[in-house]
Amino acid sequence: MIDKLLNNIEKIESGIFNSIRNNKYLFNKNDMKFLNNFGDEAEKIREFSNVISDIAYNNFTESLRSITISQGMRNLYIQVASESDIYADRELNVNNIAELKNIAGTIIDFKPAIKKLKRQYDEYLEIEKSNSLFDETKIDKKQILTYINQSLEALKEETIIPDNEKEKLIIIYKEVIKEVEKKQTNWQKVLGFFNVIAIVCTIYTSAPIIKDDIIKASKEISKGVEIIYEEKETKVKVLENQSILIENIEE
Repeated sequence: MIDKLLNNIEKIESGIFNSIRNNKYLFNKNDMKFLNNFGDEAEKIREFSNVISDIAYNNFTESLRSITISQGMRNLYIQVASESDIYADRELNVNNIAELKNIAGTIIDFKPAIKKLKRQYDEYLEIEKSNSLFDETKIDKKQILTYINQSLEALKEETIIPDNEKEKLIIIYKEVIKEVEKKQTNWQKVLGFFNVIAIVCTIYTSAPIIKDDIIKASKEISKGVEIIYEEKETKVKVLENQSILIENIEE
């Protein structure tokens, strides 16, 4: 859906520059259909962006309103359709060219917004693929955040860990908290962050509370880990090829 919109916008952009270069309108029937329906198509994608994330929805909505791309596309449709024969070899006048350049500028301003939404959608799909291995109904985010924050406070009080290492860890903790608080959490990413914390805890063992609460948080996440297949009576869980943080921390 997003790819199709971007592709059609780029076709219109190309049509505009070709029209200016050849001094006549060069839009086919499909172009005209897209221009006429652009407002409805953009609105469908705006609603769809709400599925991706609140941020994606708000960003795309703001772009539609501030750049006024829908009005620009509608103006172009009216401008071209007002000609009695859009395929006639009629030279464009100064006003026609000025309008085309104006709409081209609007498209150029809008394209980063749709490309950004495309990146957000790709990330959303990646997280969906990752989280298909987890059953979120079995994961208590509130409890996980409690454990993480307790571990973070213990880290701040720790005196053995060098300040530069502590600062790096605090940044990681903040990233973990931000990720867990998301509407759609990437649990593999969270587990990856935990592994980094686990490594440091292995080096500096003076603060067991730091490690203990991370273990508790990771176990809470593990409640949602789905068994993906069974072979020879051995239950194989997700992340089997990764260094499972629970095992690493507890060793």
